[in-house]
Amino acid sequence: MPPSPIDDAVARDADRLVDEWREACRIPSVSGAREPVERMAAWVEERLRPRFDRVVVERTADGVPVVLGELAGSGPGRVVVYTHYDVQPAGDLAEWDSDPFGAELRDGAIWARGTCDDKADVTARLQAIDYWLDANGTAPVTILWVCEGAEEVGSPGLAEVLARHADWLSASDCLWESFVRRDDGRPEVAFGCRGLVSAELRVRHLEHDQHAAFSPVLRSSAWTLTKALASLVDADGEVAIAGFHDAVAEPSAAALEAARALVPPGEAFGPGGASGWLPGRSVEALALRLSYAPTVNVSALRAGDPGSETTVVPAAASARIDFHLVPDQEPDEVVRLLRAHLDAHGFGDVELRFGTTLRPAPGVLGTPLADAALGAAAAVYGEPVVYPQLPGAGPARVMLDVLGATTVSPAGTTRLGSGLHAPNEHGRVEDYLDHVRFSLRLLEELSRAPA
Repeated sequence: MPPSPIDDAVARDADRLVDEWREACRIPSVSGAREPVERMAAWVEERLRPRFDRVVVERTADGVPVVLGELAGSGPGRVVVYTHYDVQPAGDLAEWDSDPFGAELRDGAIWARGTCDDKADVTARLQAIDYWLDANGTAPVTILWVCEGAEEVGSPGLAEVLARHADWLSASDCLWESFVRRDDGRPEVAFGCRGLVSAELRVRHLEHDQHAAFSPVLRSSAWTLTKALASLVDADGEVAIAGFHDAVAEPSAAALEAARALVPPGEAFGPGGASGWLPGRSVEALALRLSYAPTVNVSALRAGDPGSETTVVPAAASARIDFHLVPDQEPDEVVRLLRAHLDAHGFGDVELRFGTTLRPAPGVLGTPLADAALGAAAAVYGEPVVYPQLPGAGPARVMLDVLGATTVSPAGTTRLGSGLHAPNEHGRVEDYLDHVRFSLRLLEELSRAPA
């Protein structure tokens, strides 16, 4: 597709576009921080009002604003555009090289919590809609805007909010939050979403920490916990819980073909650039695992004081784990199976506390939005890498269950090294401008889609 006049406009307006992105990033809308969350929701609402035919700010049961909008299009298509304006906490400020909410421009990038996850989606997509309306008067399809403020804590209450407005928000396609670009600039486009079960395992055998001299006769909470964790997987790292894989759906032939063509990222994730991949697996096997293998991950471990050299028998130990599910696994069944597994293997005294649970959403290729996203990605970035099932978890199943929409996650501003959920999160300025260009090309592709 040849460059359009709108591409020239993006280059001309680059400073203004980036400044608006930075403005959004300066609002510290950490999930649960009431005043900044309210301010960020109002910021989004203020920008929707002049553009959209209908704007509604609805609240979850917890009082978190969800900004909804409808922009009527000239064609028959309907697309939900999902974003979220909440962000992760900054974490340890000492790990940041600048103010996490200062949105500093440095080394050709903007550095702030939420630059990529997900403020870039919010501003780039609104800016693209602006350009389209200025040039064409009306949107090519009806755009249904959903921007929530609790995605980072599992989107509690989102389903209920959407259900109250499903009569006008329903659609068959949903543009989900953006995926990533590879280091070589190639875009990654993903479909659907994994499910999630997060849990905390706790063990307490003693009232207080005890001197390690008594370790020959005392029960060790740390050993009990690590043995319980080790029992969850076999020697190859596959989940070893009885019944865990029973509900896993067989992907379609087209989806498997797309998955086999992947070259998974992360080969150089190890120390000093060494391979971070699982050993003894072919690239094709790794690619299939990335798309379709349900897994359990240990996110955190704690026992004793890691900053002290004192030798003790820790009174307690804890771990946070997360199961990443694929269609058609159900979180409630995984919860039941985990408890049954621990009890059957002698770990009945391991306490479980469950956090976020999300149902997986199947990836669907070949929809009008899917084809438009792949075409726009090829035009702006180059030939896309296709993930038939998004490796990450999220609340995308809500869109399918409540609004009838399957989800597409195109490349945006994020790269693998952008630091999502980590100190020094950042997005490159040129990548952000490409994000705006992509969003415009997507509207062009949708305008050509068959009715």
